[in-house]
Amino acid sequence: MFKIKKSTEVVLCGGKHFTIYHWSPSQVIRNMPKIGRLVAVPMGTMAGSAFSGGENFQDAVPTAILYILDQIEDGGDQIINILLEGIEVDNMGGPIDIDEVFDGHVEDLITLLGKVVEVNYGCFFGKSGFGTIDTFLKKLGLVRAVEQLDQSLTQTEA
Repeated sequence: MFKIKKSTEVVLCGGKHFTIYHWSPSQVIRNMPKIGRLVAVPMGTMAGSAFSGGENFQDAVPTAILYILDQIEDGGDQIINILLEGIEVDNMGGPIDIDEVFDGHVEDLITLLGKVVEVNYGCFFGKSGFGTIDTFLKKLGLVRAVEQLDQSLTQTEA
């Protein structure tokens, strides 16, 4: 049986058309540890601060950014290649030369990478998955852990 892969279209870089082909379930599961290492801790840090009324949010933002940059330094090329695998630019397949395609549009590279994560992992945060990100973090206890860390730091400062 001939099966058509589901896809999402995005226009970036001054008019280039990007086709994101949705990953198979096995590909989603296979890539989950690598993608999770990049986004789970920063997401928990930011969300924990936001859910605790924004306490120490000014510290959470740079901490999350530094963590992401550190993770990118330790394997960013691999993660970028995983996320860009199978994406077509203007109906042309094959590996994407990010230096050529995103020249002058680095912010669009970040937008595209985020869209790939949203397309392939967004289902985990819908009604049939973990629920909202808030509900998911609460189930994992991440919000409580970050709130406790915030409280202990606040008590130390006083």
